[in-house]
Amino acid sequence: MNIKIGIFSLVFVLLALAGCGHQELVQTAFIIPEKDLVPGGMAYDPVTKTFFVSSVAKRKIITFSLSGKTEDFISSGQDGIGEVLGMKVDPKKQQL
Repeated sequence: MNIKIGIFSLVFVLLALAGCGHQELVQTAFIIPEKDLVPGGMAYDPVTKTFFVSSVAKRKIITFSLSGKTEDFISSGQDGIGEVLGMKVDPKKQQL
């Protein structure tokens, strides 16, 4: 599935639910402060309750905790990282 289509579909469903009186189902998990981030992938770690968002434009991965803390997990170009388009968390091994 195309990532853009998948994200669009999810957003569409959430907006549809919100418009049908189900506002309690729709919550903002975090807001990306960097306007030029251009997200490419997202993953969630249920153990640490952390979201990971990759940036195609900035070639980095940032984390968002449910407490609101945001930081670079991998900084721009670190270790030769390129565009990250998809990610998955292995909670047992604690690996991204």
